[in-house]
Amino acid sequence: MEQDSTASKALSRSQVRRQQDIINAALAAFDQHGFERARIDDIAKQAGVAKGTVYLYFKNKEQLFHGVVRHVVEPALEQVKHVAAGETDSASERLRQQVNAFGQLLSGHDFQVILRLLISEGPNNPAIRSFYYHSIVAPGMRAFQQCLKEGEEKGEFKSGTGDLCPQLLAGAPIVSAVWQILFADFSPLDIHTLINQQLAVFLEGVSVT
Repeated sequence: MEQDSTASKALSRSQVRRQQDIINAALAAFDQHGFERARIDDIAKQAGVAKGTVYLYFKNKEQLFHGVVRHVVEPALEQVKHVAAGETDSASERLRQQVNAFGQLLSGHDFQVILRLLISEGPNNPAIRSFYYHSIVAPGMRAFQQCLKEGEEKGEFKSGTGDLCPQLLAGAPIVSAVWQILFADFSPLDIHTLINQQLAVFLEGVSVT
């Protein structure tokens, strides 16, 4: 029985590695060709598997995009939600940790591939745009809003802070990511410096003391 269990675990690990190879190949294909022009045949070849193997893990290219997004973005999103749960009593510190978690994500090449794809193809592809909004954007904004409301309730932030648009906190990270895509070769940007400067201005405006 132990041998069967070990074999099963080994197969499971093998499947996880194969799935990861497919996701990595899809990310490279989306980077090179975009979503619409990326071909499952090429992704399979890059991953070193048969085309049919890709469909064992992902029903279609849209679900493959979902897999790429989860791999690239969800770890940072989980960190943001974990911070929002409140390991520290300071709402300001939780916001700082959340925004910097997003900043770390946005500075990475893999996320910039996804962002370029969403900007260029999202307007004509409601399905991938809807998935990204409901899976990533909306939960992230709720985590920001939670910190703003709790900071107000505890008297750390001014009255009305909890009703502010959480997009205020996402502005600098998103601008930074777009800048990196378009202008980094002309004028490199220190993403973390910009994010923390913007956050300092925001906190100065909403803090009671």
